[in-house]
This record gives sequence, C-alpha cells and structure tokens, in this order.
Amino acid sequence: EELADVLEPYVLGYKTRKENKNKEKSVNTLKSTIQMRKTKNTTYLTEDKGVEKYIINKGDSTYPESGQIVKVHYTGSLLDNTKFDSSYDRNQPFEFKLGEQNIIELWNIALPTMSKGEKAVITGISNYCYKDLDMPKIPPNSTLKFTIELLDFFDAPKTMEELTTEEKTTLLNDYKALGKDTFNNNDLEKAMEHYSKAQSYAENLDSDEKINIYNNLSLVTYRLNDFINSLHYAELAYNIENKNVKSLFRLANAYFKLSNYDVSIQICNELLTIDNDNINTN
Repeated sequence: EELADVLEPYVLGYKTRKENKNKEKSVNTLKSTIQMRKTKNTTYLTEDKGVEKYIINKGDSTYPESGQIVKVHYTGSLLDNTKFDSSYDRNQPFEFKLGEQNIIELWNIALPTMSKGEKAVITGISNYCYKDLDMPKIPPNSTLKFTIELLDFFDAPKTMEELTTEEKTTLLNDYKALGKDTFNNNDLEKAMEHYSKAQSYAENLDSDEKINIYNNLSLVTYRLNDFINSLHYAELAYNIENKNVKSLFRLANAYFKLSNYDVSIQICNELLTIDNDNINTN
C-alpha cells in the first residue's frame, strides 16, 4: 500500500503525458492533412511564385480566351483579411475584356486558368497588383488576395472598325426602331440610349438617317428638360439641311426654352416662309 501511494503520481503523470502525446499526434496529423489538401489545390501561376491560386470549387473545364468578356464576382482583401472591395456587396458582377491593360496584371494572369463556374483564391504580390501606388484602403506594395468566382465568359462585341457596312446598317435600323418604341412608351431614358447608339452607327456610315436621328435626339432631350442638348442636336440636324422643317422647329423650341426669344422668333419666321401651312401649336 505504501508502494502504491508512492507510485500513483508517477502512473498518473505517465498516463497524462501519453494522452497529451496522442492528442498532439492527432492535431499534427490533421494539420498535415489540411496542408496536403491545400497543396494539392494550390498552384503558382508565375515563375517567381508571385501569383498563387487555391481552388475552392472546380468549374466545368471550359476556359476563357484573351479578348473575350469575362463576368465575375469577387472579394478583394489584404493578407490580414481586411476587405477593401467586393462585387457581392454591390450585387453587381464585374465584367472586363480579358487581356486588356486597364486592369491589374493579376486578373489577366489568373482568369485564363479558371474554368466557368470555378471559384478560387488568387493571391498576388504587389508587382502583379498595384505595386507602390497608394490606393484607397490599399497601402503601397501590398500583397493582395482575391476570391474570384468565374460566372461566365463570351465573345466581345465587334468594334466599330470590325463591323461591315451591312452590319452597321442593321444595327442602326434596330436601335432606331428601339428608340421609337421606347419613346412611344414614354421611357425617355431608354429612348435616349437607343437613339444615341443609332447615332454612332449613322455617323460611321455617313448615313442619310443622321438628320432624323439628330431631330429625334433633340426631341427626347427636350422632353427630358435638357434644353442645351436639345439645341445641340437640333443644330447638328440644321447643319446638314438648313431648310429642314423639323430641325427649324426643334431649334425654335430650344431657343425659346433657353429664353433666347429673338432668335426663336426669327427661326419661326424662317420656318413659316418655308412651310406656311405646317403650324404646330404644341
């Protein structure tokens, strides 16, 4: 009994050390497993290992190419997980043309390696991000971490130079029709947007439709109480054809709203000499 009393603390100490050792072994095994899994899903995208990619969810094995439009959701943070930006917070995916130079290099490096539907954490040293620039919420020379989800990608619309004459004409007529429909539905903002696009194609075609589109834009901006731009578009139409009744009418209305009554009256008199029967009382 005396021997048992003496040995008991040693036995208890041995058992405790053994249990702790087993726990430590289990923790180390877990850490190794996590590290192994992370290494398996982690790749370096540059030779200097300055850009690292860790895949959270795999995609469908289709990849975007340079020149295509990519649509992503992302969260950007510092290494201490301080968030500085997020498209999720705005509920608005970010779209950009892959390969262009108006974004940080990290994006152009990472996105071609991501497949549609993939979600990954991309970490890049400052050389591939904002370098030594002092950005809002981002100190100079910061290594940044972006959690990126590639939602979709598609071919970029053709530039004006890439479109054929036939394609430009089709788009001109399409946007002109959309402008008319939205104007008739009193959606003036949309009408302005559609007519403005029609204008860009008309000017690149040197189309006879320009005068009609300028007059329509003058009317839409007039209805939006933007009388300066209403005058601007009316003058563009007038410069093409100074005897055009609609152009003169738009000019007279715009000058009247801008309180230039003498010029407005002068234009009205000119209008009546051209078409004395065409009197609009609105």
